[in-house]
Amino acid sequence: MRMSYLLIMLLTVLTVTGLTGQSRATVIHVPADHASIQTAIDASSHGDTVIVAPGHYMVNINLRSKDIVLASSYLLTSDPADIWNTILDGSAPLYPDTGSVIIVSGFQDTSTAIIGFTITGGNGTKWRDISDNRIYREGGAILTEGSWPRIQHNIIINNSATIKGNGVTSAGGGGIRVGFSGGLGKPEIVGNLFAYNQALYGGALVSFHCPIIFRNNIVWQNSGGQDFGGAGIWIWNNGSMGISLVENNTIVGNTTANQGGGLSINNSEVDLHNNIVRGNNGFPAQIYAAGPQPITASYNNVQGGYAGTGNTDLVPNFADSNFYLLAGSPGIDSGDPDPFWNDREDSGNPGNALWPAMATLLNDQGAYGGLTGPILPLFTSPFTELITDSLDMGTVSVGSFTLPWLLISKSGYGPIRLDSLRFGHTPTSELYNLSGLPYTYPVAPWVDSLQLLWNPSGEGTLLDTARIYHNDSTIANPLLMIITGKVSCCEGATGNLDLFGNVDISDLSFLISYLVSSPRPELPCFSEADINKSSAIDLTDLSIMIAYLTGPPGNVVLPTCP
Repeated sequence: MRMSYLLIMLLTVLTVTGLTGQSRATVIHVPADHASIQTAIDASSHGDTVIVAPGHYMVNINLRSKDIVLASSYLLTSDPADIWNTILDGSAPLYPDTGSVIIVSGFQDTSTAIIGFTITGGNGTKWRDISDNRIYREGGAILTEGSWPRIQHNIIINNSATIKGNGVTSAGGGGIRVGFSGGLGKPEIVGNLFAYNQALYGGALVSFHCPIIFRNNIVWQNSGGQDFGGAGIWIWNNGSMGISLVENNTIVGNTTANQGGGLSINNSEVDLHNNIVRGNNGFPAQIYAAGPQPITASYNNVQGGYAGTGNTDLVPNFADSNFYLLAGSPGIDSGDPDPFWNDREDSGNPGNALWPAMATLLNDQGAYGGLTGPILPLFTSPFTELITDSLDMGTVSVGSFTLPWLLISKSGYGPIRLDSLRFGHTPTSELYNLSGLPYTYPVAPWVDSLQLLWNPSGEGTLLDTARIYHNDSTIANPLLMIITGKVSCCEGATGNLDLFGNVDISDLSFLISYLVSSPRPELPCFSEADINKSSAIDLTDLSIMIAYLTGPPGNVVLPTCP
Protein backbone atom coordinates (compact mmCIF):
# COMPACT_ATOMS: atom_id res chain seq x y z
CA MET A 1 0.00 0.00 0.00
CA ARG A 2 2.82 2.40 0.93
CA MET A 3 4.67 1.51 -2.32
CA SER A 4 1.57 2.42 -4.31
CA TYR A 5 1.32 5.74 -2.48
CA LEU A 6 4.96 6.56 -3.24
CA LEU A 7 4.51 5.57 -6.89
CA ILE A 8 1.54 7.91 -7.22
CA MET A 9 3.60 10.72 -5.65
CA LEU A 10 6.49 10.04 -8.05
CA LEU A 11 4.27 10.05 -11.11
CA THR A 12 2.68 13.29 -9.94
CA VAL A 13 6.10 14.88 -9.49
CA LEU A 14 7.15 13.79 -12.98
CA THR A 15 3.98 15.28 -14.37
CA VAL A 16 4.16 18.66 -12.64
CA THR A 17 7.87 19.10 -13.37
CA GLY A 18 7.19 18.87 -17.08
CA LEU A 19 8.82 15.51 -17.85
CA THR A 20 5.63 14.19 -19.45
CA GLY A 21 5.35 16.76 -22.20
CA GLN A 22 5.44 20.38 -21.02
CA SER A 23 7.42 22.12 -23.75
CA ARG A 24 7.37 25.85 -23.45
CA ALA A 25 7.16 28.50 -20.72
CA THR A 26 5.04 31.65 -20.95
CA VAL A 27 5.17 34.91 -18.98
CA ILE A 28 1.70 36.11 -17.93
CA HIS A 29 1.26 39.65 -16.62
CA VAL A 30 -1.35 40.82 -14.09
CA PRO A 31 -3.35 42.90 -14.76
CA ALA A 32 -2.19 43.40 -18.37
CA ASP A 33 -2.99 39.85 -19.53
CA HIS A 34 -5.45 38.80 -16.81
CA ALA A 35 -7.37 41.05 -14.49
CA SER A 36 -6.89 38.85 -11.41
CA ILE A 37 -4.02 36.78 -10.06
CA GLN A 38 -6.16 33.66 -9.72
CA THR A 39 -7.38 33.77 -13.32
CA ALA A 40 -3.76 34.20 -14.45
CA ILE A 41 -2.81 31.11 -12.41
CA ASP A 42 -5.78 29.19 -13.85
CA ALA A 43 -4.63 30.06 -17.37
CA SER A 44 -1.01 29.09 -16.71
CA SER A 45 0.74 25.82 -17.42
CA HIS A 46 3.64 24.09 -15.74
CA GLY A 47 6.80 26.14 -16.13
CA ASP A 48 5.03 29.49 -16.69
CA THR A 49 5.74 32.70 -14.80
CA VAL A 50 3.01 35.01 -13.50
CA ILE A 51 4.27 38.58 -12.94
CA VAL A 52 2.07 40.82 -10.77
CA ALA A 53 2.35 44.59 -11.18
CA PRO A 54 2.53 46.82 -8.06
CA GLY A 55 -0.83 47.25 -6.36
CA HIS A 56 -2.99 46.15 -3.43
CA TYR A 57 -4.73 42.85 -4.25
CA MET A 58 -7.45 41.32 -2.06
CA VAL A 59 -6.79 37.64 -2.74
CA ASN A 60 -6.84 34.09 -1.43
CA ILE A 61 -4.87 32.17 -4.07
CA ASN A 62 -4.48 28.49 -4.89
CA LEU A 63 -1.66 27.47 -7.24
CA ARG A 64 -3.78 24.56 -8.50
CA SER A 65 -0.98 21.95 -8.34
CA LYS A 66 1.05 23.83 -10.96
CA ASP A 67 4.81 24.28 -10.99
CA ILE A 68 4.87 27.98 -11.77
CA VAL A 69 6.69 31.09 -10.59
CA LEU A 70 4.42 33.68 -9.00
CA ALA A 71 6.34 36.94 -8.59
CA SER A 72 6.07 40.68 -8.33
CA SER A 73 7.98 43.00 -10.64
CA TYR A 74 10.89 42.59 -8.22
CA LEU A 75 11.81 39.49 -10.24
CA LEU A 76 12.51 41.80 -13.20
CA THR A 77 13.73 44.98 -11.50
CA SER A 78 15.50 43.79 -8.31
CA ASP A 79 14.05 46.95 -6.75
CA PRO A 80 13.08 46.25 -3.11
CA ALA A 81 10.37 48.93 -3.36
CA ASP A 82 8.42 46.52 -5.59
CA ILE A 83 8.19 44.14 -2.62
CA TRP A 84 6.52 46.70 -0.35
CA ASN A 85 4.32 47.98 -3.18
CA THR A 86 2.90 44.64 -4.35
CA ILE A 87 0.55 43.60 -1.57
CA LEU A 88 -1.34 40.32 -1.42
CA ASP A 89 -4.02 40.87 1.24
CA GLY A 90 -5.99 37.83 2.42
CA SER A 91 -8.17 39.56 4.99
CA ALA A 92 -11.47 39.16 3.09
CA PRO A 93 -11.69 35.47 2.08
CA LEU A 94 -14.71 34.33 0.09
CA TYR A 95 -14.83 31.19 2.26
CA PRO A 96 -14.05 31.89 5.94
CA ASP A 97 -12.42 28.50 6.51
CA THR A 98 -9.98 29.11 3.62
CA GLY A 99 -8.16 32.18 4.89
CA SER A 100 -4.58 31.50 3.75
CA VAL A 101 -3.32 34.08 1.27
CA ILE A 102 -1.61 31.37 -0.86
CA ILE A 103 -2.10 27.59 -0.90
CA VAL A 104 0.45 25.25 -2.52
CA SER A 105 -0.78 21.67 -2.26
CA GLY A 106 -0.07 19.51 -5.27
CA PHE A 107 3.41 17.95 -5.00
CA GLN A 108 5.04 21.05 -6.48
CA ASP A 109 8.85 21.12 -6.24
CA THR A 110 11.29 24.02 -5.99
CA SER A 111 10.59 25.07 -9.58
CA THR A 112 7.45 26.48 -7.96
CA ALA A 113 8.31 29.84 -6.43
CA ILE A 114 6.65 32.77 -4.64
CA ILE A 115 8.88 35.81 -4.96
CA GLY A 116 8.79 39.49 -4.04
CA PHE A 117 5.45 40.23 -2.33
CA THR A 118 4.16 41.77 0.84
CA ILE A 119 1.80 39.06 2.10
CA THR A 120 -0.60 40.12 4.84
CA GLY A 121 -4.04 39.67 6.38
CA GLY A 122 -4.22 35.87 6.10
CA ASN A 123 -5.76 33.88 8.95
CA GLY A 124 -5.14 30.28 7.91
CA THR A 125 -7.09 27.40 6.44
CA LYS A 126 -8.86 24.48 8.11
CA TRP A 127 -6.85 21.41 7.21
CA ARG A 128 -7.09 17.75 8.16
CA ASP A 129 -3.81 16.42 9.53
CA ILE A 130 -3.11 13.08 7.84
CA SER A 131 -0.96 11.95 10.79
CA ASP A 132 -3.68 12.09 13.46
CA ASN A 133 -6.85 12.76 11.42
CA ARG A 134 -7.60 15.91 13.39
CA ILE A 135 -8.46 19.30 11.94
CA TYR A 136 -6.10 22.25 12.40
CA ARG A 137 -6.13 25.80 11.09
CA GLU A 138 -2.74 26.57 9.60
CA GLY A 139 -0.75 28.79 7.28
CA GLY A 140 -1.86 32.38 7.80
CA ALA A 141 0.07 33.72 4.81
CA ILE A 142 1.14 30.53 3.01
CA LEU A 143 0.03 26.91 3.45
CA THR A 144 1.86 24.08 1.72
CA GLU A 145 0.93 20.39 1.83
CA GLY A 146 2.98 17.68 0.15
CA SER A 147 4.98 20.32 -1.72
CA TRP A 148 8.40 21.90 -1.44
CA PRO A 149 8.34 25.29 -3.20
CA ARG A 150 10.78 28.21 -3.05
CA ILE A 151 9.54 31.19 -1.02
CA GLN A 152 11.93 34.10 -1.50
CA HIS A 153 12.27 37.83 -0.85
CA ASN A 154 8.81 38.40 0.66
CA ILE A 155 7.55 40.57 3.51
CA ILE A 156 5.27 38.23 5.49
CA ILE A 157 3.60 40.54 7.96
CA ASN A 158 0.48 40.71 10.15
CA ASN A 159 -0.91 37.26 9.41
CA SER A 160 -2.39 34.88 11.97
CA ALA A 161 -3.47 31.35 12.77
CA THR A 162 -5.29 31.67 16.07
CA ILE A 163 -8.88 30.49 15.47
CA LYS A 164 -9.81 27.14 17.00
CA GLY A 165 -12.93 25.43 18.33
CA ASN A 166 -15.84 24.03 16.33
CA GLY A 167 -13.82 20.91 15.60
CA VAL A 168 -10.46 22.67 15.14
CA THR A 169 -7.84 21.24 17.52
CA SER A 170 -5.35 24.11 17.28
CA ALA A 171 -3.92 26.70 14.90
CA GLY A 172 -0.32 27.16 13.79
CA GLY A 173 2.02 28.76 11.30
CA GLY A 174 0.92 32.38 11.47
CA GLY A 175 3.28 33.24 8.63
CA ILE A 176 3.96 29.95 6.82
CA ARG A 177 3.06 26.32 7.44
CA VAL A 178 4.92 23.70 5.38
CA GLY A 179 3.99 20.06 5.84
CA PHE A 180 4.22 16.45 4.70
CA SER A 181 6.77 16.64 1.90
CA GLY A 182 7.18 12.86 2.14
CA GLY A 183 10.94 13.17 2.24
CA LEU A 184 10.94 13.98 -1.51
CA GLY A 185 12.21 17.53 -1.13
CA LYS A 186 12.70 20.51 1.18
CA PRO A 187 10.89 23.84 0.89
CA GLU A 188 13.45 26.61 0.43
CA ILE A 189 12.50 29.67 2.48
CA VAL A 190 15.14 32.29 1.73
CA GLY A 191 15.53 36.03 2.21
CA ASN A 192 12.14 36.83 3.76
CA LEU A 193 11.04 39.11 6.57
CA PHE A 194 8.56 37.56 9.05
CA ALA A 195 7.06 40.24 11.29
CA TYR A 196 4.00 40.63 13.55
CA ASN A 197 2.55 37.22 12.75
CA GLN A 198 0.65 35.27 15.43
CA ALA A 199 -0.27 31.64 15.99
CA LEU A 200 -1.01 29.18 18.77
CA TYR A 201 2.19 27.40 17.72
CA GLY A 202 4.83 28.61 15.29
CA GLY A 203 4.05 32.32 15.16
CA ALA A 204 6.23 32.84 12.07
CA LEU A 205 6.73 29.31 10.72
CA VAL A 206 5.57 25.74 11.20
CA SER A 207 7.56 22.89 9.63
CA PHE A 208 5.58 19.69 10.21
CA HIS A 209 6.81 16.32 8.92
CA CYS A 210 8.75 18.41 6.41
CA PRO A 211 12.47 19.25 6.60
CA ILE A 212 13.29 22.74 5.38
CA ILE A 213 16.04 24.98 4.09
CA PHE A 214 15.55 28.21 6.04
CA ARG A 215 18.22 30.75 5.14
CA ASN A 216 18.86 34.51 5.29
CA ASN A 217 15.50 35.35 6.87
CA ILE A 218 14.63 37.89 9.54
CA VAL A 219 12.15 36.54 12.11
CA TRP A 220 11.11 39.49 14.26
CA GLN A 221 8.21 40.45 16.52
CA ASN A 222 6.14 37.30 16.01
CA SER A 223 4.13 35.95 18.93
CA GLY A 224 1.87 33.23 20.30
CA GLY A 225 2.77 29.62 21.01
CA GLN A 226 0.09 29.27 23.68
CA ASP A 227 -0.74 25.68 22.70
CA PHE A 228 2.56 24.07 21.73
CA GLY A 229 5.19 26.81 21.97
CA GLY A 230 7.37 28.45 19.35
CA ALA A 231 6.79 32.17 18.82
CA GLY A 232 9.27 32.23 15.94
CA ILE A 233 10.02 28.86 14.31
CA TRP A 234 8.31 25.56 15.25
CA ILE A 235 9.79 22.38 13.78
CA TRP A 236 8.07 19.10 14.56
CA ASN A 237 8.69 15.43 13.76
CA ASN A 238 10.90 15.64 10.71
CA GLY A 239 12.35 12.37 11.95
CA SER A 240 14.36 10.51 9.31
CA MET A 241 13.04 12.52 6.34
CA GLY A 242 16.11 14.74 6.25
CA ILE A 243 18.03 17.42 8.08
CA SER A 244 16.47 20.88 8.38
CA LEU A 245 19.04 23.56 7.62
CA VAL A 246 18.51 26.80 9.57
CA GLU A 247 21.34 29.03 8.39
CA ASN A 248 22.28 32.72 8.55
CA ASN A 249 19.02 33.99 10.00
CA THR A 250 18.35 36.84 12.43
CA ILE A 251 15.73 35.64 14.94
CA VAL A 252 14.98 38.43 17.43
CA GLY A 253 12.20 39.91 19.53
CA ASN A 254 9.66 37.06 19.32
CA THR A 255 7.62 36.21 22.41
CA THR A 256 5.67 33.33 23.90
CA ALA A 257 4.53 32.33 27.38
CA ASN A 258 5.47 28.77 26.42
CA GLN A 259 8.75 27.18 25.32
CA GLY A 260 10.93 28.41 22.50
CA GLY A 261 10.60 32.14 21.97
CA GLY A 262 13.04 31.95 19.05
CA LEU A 263 12.88 28.30 17.98
CA SER A 264 11.04 25.24 19.22
CA ILE A 265 12.47 21.99 17.80
CA ASN A 266 10.80 18.67 18.53
CA ASN A 267 11.90 15.20 17.36
CA SER A 268 13.69 16.66 14.35
CA GLU A 269 17.24 16.68 13.06
CA VAL A 270 18.27 20.31 12.62
CA ASP A 271 21.53 22.08 11.74
CA LEU A 272 21.64 25.59 13.23
CA HIS A 273 24.44 27.51 11.60
CA ASN A 274 25.61 31.17 11.60
CA ASN A 275 22.37 32.53 13.12
CA ILE A 276 21.76 35.43 15.52
CA VAL A 277 19.13 34.38 18.09
CA ARG A 278 18.61 37.04 20.76
CA GLY A 279 16.03 39.06 22.63
CA ASN A 280 13.27 36.47 22.37
CA ASN A 281 10.96 35.75 25.30
CA GLY A 282 9.87 32.27 26.40
CA PHE A 283 10.81 29.39 28.70
CA PRO A 284 13.49 28.88 27.49
CA ALA A 285 13.60 32.16 25.64
CA GLN A 286 15.90 31.48 22.70
CA ILE A 287 16.02 27.79 21.65
CA TYR A 288 14.00 24.84 22.93
CA ALA A 289 14.94 21.36 21.69
CA ALA A 290 13.40 18.01 22.66
CA GLY A 291 13.42 14.47 21.31
CA PRO A 292 16.03 11.91 20.31
CA GLN A 293 17.04 13.53 17.03
CA PRO A 294 20.38 15.42 17.10
CA ILE A 295 20.55 19.21 17.06
CA THR A 296 23.82 20.55 15.63
CA ALA A 297 24.57 24.17 16.47
CA SER A 298 27.72 25.99 15.39
CA TYR A 299 28.91 29.58 14.88
CA ASN A 300 25.64 31.05 16.19
CA ASN A 301 25.26 34.08 18.45
CA VAL A 302 22.68 32.95 21.02
CA GLN A 303 21.70 35.05 24.00
CA GLY A 304 22.44 33.06 27.14
CA GLY A 305 24.81 30.80 25.19
CA TYR A 306 24.31 27.47 23.46
CA ALA A 307 26.56 24.41 23.29
CA GLY A 308 28.44 23.90 20.04
CA THR A 309 31.51 24.82 18.05
CA GLY A 310 32.07 28.55 17.61
CA ASN A 311 28.85 29.65 19.34
CA THR A 312 29.00 33.02 21.12
CA ASP A 313 26.88 35.19 23.39
CA LEU A 314 27.63 38.80 22.44
CA VAL A 315 25.50 41.90 21.89
CA PRO A 316 25.50 42.05 18.07
CA ASN A 317 25.32 45.87 17.65
CA PHE A 318 22.61 46.20 15.04
CA ALA A 319 22.45 49.35 12.95
CA ASP A 320 19.47 51.69 12.70
CA SER A 321 17.34 49.57 10.38
CA ASN A 322 16.84 46.06 8.99
CA PHE A 323 19.20 44.50 11.56
CA TYR A 324 22.23 45.39 9.50
CA LEU A 325 25.43 45.04 11.53
CA LEU A 326 27.34 48.14 12.59
CA ALA A 327 31.03 48.40 11.80
CA GLY A 328 32.82 46.67 14.64
CA SER A 329 29.93 44.32 15.39
CA PRO A 330 31.09 40.99 16.85
CA GLY A 331 28.88 39.29 14.24
CA ILE A 332 31.04 40.45 11.32
CA ASP A 333 33.30 37.70 9.93
CA SER A 334 32.28 35.47 12.88
CA GLY A 335 30.35 32.75 11.08
CA ASP A 336 31.81 29.44 9.95
CA PRO A 337 35.34 30.17 8.58
CA ASP A 338 35.08 27.45 5.93
CA PRO A 339 35.16 29.22 2.51
CA PHE A 340 31.96 27.35 1.62
CA TRP A 341 30.13 29.82 3.88
CA ASN A 342 31.82 32.98 2.58
CA ASP A 343 29.83 36.14 1.93
CA ARG A 344 29.28 37.37 -1.61
CA GLU A 345 32.26 39.26 -3.00
CA ASP A 346 32.09 42.93 -4.00
CA SER A 347 33.29 42.83 -7.61
CA GLY A 348 34.47 46.43 -7.32
CA ASN A 349 36.47 45.69 -4.18
CA PRO A 350 37.93 42.18 -4.51
CA GLY A 351 38.48 40.31 -1.27
CA ASN A 352 35.74 42.25 0.49
CA ALA A 353 32.12 41.35 1.12
CA LEU A 354 29.25 42.78 -0.90
CA TRP A 355 27.09 45.04 1.29
CA PRO A 356 25.04 44.50 3.44
CA ALA A 357 27.61 41.86 4.45
CA MET A 358 30.71 43.64 5.73
CA ALA A 359 34.49 43.48 5.99
CA THR A 360 36.19 40.40 4.50
CA LEU A 361 34.59 37.44 2.76
CA LEU A 362 34.34 35.44 6.00
CA ASN A 363 30.73 34.68 6.84
CA ASP A 364 28.81 37.34 8.78
CA GLN A 365 26.41 35.92 11.34
CA GLY A 366 22.76 36.74 10.78
CA ALA A 367 20.53 37.36 7.79
CA TYR A 368 23.04 39.14 5.55
CA GLY A 369 25.88 36.65 5.62
CA GLY A 370 26.63 33.91 3.09
CA LEU A 371 26.01 33.65 -0.63
CA THR A 372 22.30 34.59 -0.62
CA GLY A 373 22.15 37.53 1.79
CA PRO A 374 19.07 39.60 0.91
CA ILE A 375 18.55 43.32 0.60
CA LEU A 376 15.10 44.04 2.05
CA PRO A 377 13.10 47.28 1.96
CA LEU A 378 14.08 49.46 4.88
CA PHE A 379 12.28 49.07 8.19
CA THR A 380 13.35 50.73 11.43
CA SER A 381 14.65 48.50 14.20
CA PRO A 382 16.35 50.17 17.18
CA PHE A 383 16.74 46.84 18.93
CA THR A 384 16.68 46.58 22.73
CA GLU A 385 17.55 43.45 24.70
CA LEU A 386 18.44 42.19 28.13
CA ILE A 387 22.10 41.23 28.44
CA THR A 388 21.00 38.00 30.12
CA ASP A 389 17.67 36.20 30.57
CA SER A 390 18.11 35.70 34.31
CA LEU A 391 19.57 37.45 37.35
CA ASP A 392 20.83 35.59 40.43
CA MET A 393 20.70 37.82 43.52
CA GLY A 394 23.03 35.44 45.33
CA THR A 395 22.74 34.42 48.98
CA VAL A 396 21.63 37.11 51.42
CA SER A 397 21.16 37.02 55.18
CA VAL A 398 17.88 38.12 56.72
CA GLY A 399 18.29 41.74 57.75
CA SER A 400 20.92 42.34 55.07
CA PHE A 401 20.44 43.32 51.41
CA THR A 402 21.96 43.18 47.94
CA LEU A 403 21.98 45.83 45.18
CA PRO A 404 22.48 44.13 41.80
CA TRP A 405 22.29 45.86 38.43
CA LEU A 406 20.01 44.62 35.64
CA LEU A 407 21.80 45.37 32.35
CA ILE A 408 19.86 46.35 29.22
CA SER A 409 21.46 47.10 25.85
CA LYS A 410 20.24 49.05 22.84
CA SER A 411 22.22 47.87 19.83
CA GLY A 412 20.50 50.01 17.18
CA TYR A 413 19.79 53.70 16.68
CA GLY A 414 16.53 55.45 17.48
CA PRO A 415 14.66 56.89 20.48
CA ILE A 416 13.98 54.25 23.14
CA ARG A 417 12.41 54.79 26.57
CA LEU A 418 12.15 52.37 29.48
CA ASP A 419 8.78 53.17 31.06
CA SER A 420 8.50 51.01 34.18
CA LEU A 421 9.67 47.85 35.91
CA ARG A 422 7.20 45.56 37.66
CA PHE A 423 7.63 42.27 39.41
CA GLY A 424 5.56 39.16 38.81
CA HIS A 425 4.48 38.74 42.42
CA THR A 426 2.68 41.30 44.54
CA PRO A 427 5.33 43.89 45.38
CA THR A 428 6.62 43.66 48.94
CA SER A 429 9.29 45.45 50.91
CA GLU A 430 11.73 42.76 49.82
CA LEU A 431 12.21 43.60 46.13
CA TYR A 432 12.49 47.15 44.80
CA ASN A 433 13.47 48.93 41.62
CA LEU A 434 15.70 51.80 42.72
CA SER A 435 16.19 53.41 39.29
CA GLY A 436 14.29 56.44 38.19
CA LEU A 437 11.85 55.60 35.37
CA PRO A 438 10.96 56.47 32.68
CA TYR A 439 14.49 56.54 31.31
CA THR A 440 15.39 57.52 27.71
CA TYR A 441 18.43 56.02 25.99
CA PRO A 442 20.87 58.12 24.01
CA VAL A 443 20.33 57.78 20.26
CA ALA A 444 23.51 55.75 19.69
CA PRO A 445 23.97 52.08 20.67
CA TRP A 446 24.18 52.00 24.45
CA VAL A 447 24.23 49.75 27.48
CA ASP A 448 22.56 50.91 30.67
CA SER A 449 21.15 49.33 33.81
CA LEU A 450 18.38 49.33 36.36
CA GLN A 451 19.37 48.86 40.00
CA LEU A 452 17.37 46.50 42.19
CA LEU A 453 17.25 46.06 45.96
CA TRP A 454 16.55 42.74 47.64
CA ASN A 455 16.04 42.95 51.40
CA PRO A 456 14.66 39.57 52.57
CA SER A 457 12.67 39.55 55.79
CA GLY A 458 12.48 35.78 56.26
CA GLU A 459 13.95 32.50 55.22
CA GLY A 460 13.17 30.88 51.91
CA THR A 461 14.12 31.41 48.28
CA LEU A 462 13.40 34.15 45.77
CA LEU A 463 11.81 33.31 42.42
CA ASP A 464 10.21 36.18 40.54
CA THR A 465 9.96 37.70 37.07
CA ALA A 466 10.94 41.28 36.32
CA ARG A 467 8.75 42.83 33.63
CA ILE A 468 10.42 45.77 31.91
CA TYR A 469 8.04 47.95 29.88
CA HIS A 470 9.32 50.20 27.11
CA ASN A 471 8.32 52.01 23.93
CA ASP A 472 10.47 49.98 21.51
CA SER A 473 7.89 48.73 19.02
CA THR A 474 10.43 46.40 17.41
CA ILE A 475 10.54 43.86 20.25
CA ALA A 476 8.40 42.02 22.76
CA ASN A 477 6.85 44.17 25.46
CA PRO A 478 7.55 43.68 28.29
CA LEU A 479 11.01 42.21 28.36
CA LEU A 480 11.08 39.37 30.89
CA MET A 481 13.90 38.45 33.28
CA ILE A 482 13.81 35.62 35.82
CA ILE A 483 15.13 36.69 39.24
CA THR A 484 16.38 34.15 41.77
CA GLY A 485 18.08 34.24 45.16
CA LYS A 486 18.62 32.38 48.41
CA VAL A 487 18.24 33.46 52.04
CA SER A 488 20.91 32.49 54.54
CA CYS A 489 19.26 32.57 57.96
CA CYS A 490 21.60 30.41 59.95
CA GLU A 491 25.27 31.38 59.98
CA GLY A 492 27.56 28.85 61.62
CA ALA A 493 25.45 27.67 64.56
CA THR A 494 21.80 27.86 65.60
CA GLY A 495 20.46 30.10 68.35
CA ASN A 496 21.08 33.58 66.93
CA LEU A 497 17.37 34.43 66.92
CA ASP A 498 17.69 38.18 66.46
CA LEU A 499 20.19 37.64 63.61
CA PHE A 500 22.57 40.09 65.20
CA GLY A 501 26.02 39.49 66.62
CA ASN A 502 26.68 36.46 68.83
CA VAL A 503 24.20 34.25 70.71
CA ASP A 504 23.51 36.27 73.87
CA ILE A 505 20.88 37.30 76.42
CA SER A 506 18.82 39.12 73.78
CA ASP A 507 18.39 35.84 71.88
CA LEU A 508 17.27 34.15 75.13
CA SER A 509 14.74 36.93 75.71
CA PHE A 510 13.51 36.55 72.12
CA LEU A 511 12.98 32.80 72.60
CA ILE A 512 11.14 33.20 75.95
CA SER A 513 8.87 35.85 74.40
CA TYR A 514 8.11 33.51 71.51
CA LEU A 515 7.25 30.56 73.80
CA VAL A 516 4.94 32.48 76.15
CA SER A 517 3.14 34.57 73.52
CA SER A 518 -0.26 33.67 72.09
CA PRO A 519 -0.52 33.83 69.19
CA ARG A 520 3.17 33.28 68.65
CA PRO A 521 4.95 35.93 66.57
CA GLU A 522 6.64 35.26 63.25
CA LEU A 523 10.27 34.23 63.48
CA PRO A 524 12.74 35.63 60.93
CA CYS A 525 14.32 32.18 60.67
CA PHE A 526 12.75 29.03 62.04
CA SER A 527 16.05 27.15 61.65
CA GLU A 528 17.78 29.50 64.10
CA ALA A 529 15.20 28.98 66.86
CA ASP A 530 14.92 25.20 66.43
CA ILE A 531 18.21 24.73 68.26
CA ASN A 532 18.08 20.94 68.58
CA LYS A 533 16.72 20.61 65.02
CA SER A 534 13.66 18.63 66.11
CA SER A 535 11.30 20.50 63.74
CA ALA A 536 9.58 22.08 66.76
CA ILE A 537 10.47 25.09 68.91
CA ASP A 538 9.82 24.12 72.56
CA LEU A 539 11.20 24.07 76.12
CA THR A 540 14.06 21.77 75.08
CA ASP A 541 15.42 24.54 72.88
CA LEU A 542 15.07 26.98 75.80
CA SER A 543 16.92 24.61 78.14
CA ILE A 544 19.81 24.23 75.69
CA MET A 545 20.15 27.99 75.29
CA ILE A 546 20.10 28.60 79.08
CA ALA A 547 22.80 25.94 79.55
CA TYR A 548 24.88 27.50 76.79
CA LEU A 549 24.66 31.00 78.28
CA THR A 550 25.07 30.14 81.98
CA GLY A 551 27.57 27.28 81.96
CA PRO A 552 31.34 27.40 81.54
CA PRO A 553 32.64 27.96 77.98
CA GLY A 554 32.41 24.82 75.92
CA ASN A 555 29.91 23.03 78.16
CA VAL A 556 27.31 23.16 75.35
CA VAL A 557 28.11 23.16 71.65
CA LEU A 558 25.26 24.58 69.62
CA PRO A 559 24.33 22.47 66.59
CA THR A 560 25.49 23.74 63.22
CA CYS A 561 23.03 25.12 60.70
CA PRO A 562 20.87 22.64 58.81
